[in-house]
Amino acid sequence: MKRSHKIYLYAGAVCLLLAVFSLYTRSDFLVTLANQVWACF
Repeated sequence: MKRSHKIYLYAGAVCLLLAVFSLYTRSDFLVTLANQVWACF
């Protein structure tokens, strides 16, 4: 694997993690997620 491909892969992973983290900062998303998990039981 070329070095530039590895850099793009790491940059994509960081962007994905930041997007997921930004969802967890929204309280309405957390409430919706908790309700969906609770509905499974």
